[in-house]
Amino acid sequence: MPIGHLWYVRRGHDKRGPFPAAIIERNIGLGRITATDDISPDGEQWVSASDYPDFALHAVSGREPARLRQLDERQRERRALALEPRGDEGRTGGDRREPEESELVRRRERANQVWDGLRPRQLSARGTFVAISVVLGLVFAIGWLARRAEPPTVVRCEAPAAPRVIWDFCSKQAVDLHGADLHASSLRNTALVGANLADSNLEGANFAYADLTAANLAGADATALKLTGASLRGTNLTDAKLSGADLEYADLSGANIAGVNWAKARLGNAIWTTGASCAPQSIGTCVLSVP
Repeated sequence: MPIGHLWYVRRGHDKRGPFPAAIIERNIGLGRITATDDISPDGEQWVSASDYPDFALHAVSGREPARLRQLDERQRERRALALEPRGDEGRTGGDRREPEESELVRRRERANQVWDGLRPRQLSARGTFVAISVVLGLVFAIGWLARRAEPPTVVRCEAPAAPRVIWDFCSKQAVDLHGADLHASSLRNTALVGANLADSNLEGANFAYADLTAANLAGADATALKLTGASLRGTNLTDAKLSGADLEYADLSGANIAGVNWAKARLGNAIWTTGASCAPQSIGTCVLSVP
């Protein structure tokens, strides 16, 4: 499911798109795309919108920002209406919008006061010189950082194993990566069935929704590794360091977890090695859910 590609959205018989991933995630946060809708990268093969990576996280984290964006859209619409010429065809009927909450009105008033305080004032000659110097300094600093910045990351399935490599949605089944350094890499939705990652450095990497069925992660440093929704069925995790890792909704059925360091690991809603489900608040240990 290529996140960087364009997406079509279907609700019933109504198909729209394509839209970039940023628009899809924004509309998930706004509640405009729900789990009952369908999405497709090509407009032909459809899956449930809930299968979009991190769908639940976008939906939850977007609630409060969505309220603020809706307020901002309302303000932009009002500004646009204020600039339109008004003739005799004036708008009829009452305002169908819901009245704004008093707290939102107070926030906007405080924001306007802040912006009024930031309006540029007339500068003296010395003030102008200082301001220009500061701007030039910032431009120089930004240019220097830009030269040092790494080039934009793109998915390269053929790239060799290395820190920060991007292997999202690639097929790496049964690949031998014993002792490889893949820290801060991205392997979202990557097929790693039967892969050998023993003693590898996976610190801070993103393996969300990856398929690690029957893979070997024995002795791997998986500190802060993101394994949200990943399949770890029958995976060898012997002596792996999973402190601070995110295994929410991961499937650990039949996995070998002898000697694993689970300190502060998030195990909420994960399927434990026995097939039982962990409680949503499970951290550092799987607290089995009560049926």
